Amino acid sequence: MSTSSAATPTVLIAAHPESVPGSPTYVLAKDDGVWRIAAAQNTSVIDAETLAAG
Repeated sequence: MSTSSAATPTVLIAAHPESVPGSPTYVLAKDDGVWRIAAAQNTSVIDAETLAAG
C-alpha cells in the first residue's frame, strides 16, 4: 500500500484481525476445591463509527 492512499477501517481490520479489541468472557468451575477456567470466549468488539467509516 502506498503512503498516499489511506486505508479504511474495514481494510485495516481485514489485514490485522488480531488488533480488534475484544470482550473476554470466562466461565469458572470449582473442581476439587480449586477454581479453574471451564470455558473462555473473546468476542470482537467493533464500534458503530468504525463500521460506518468502512
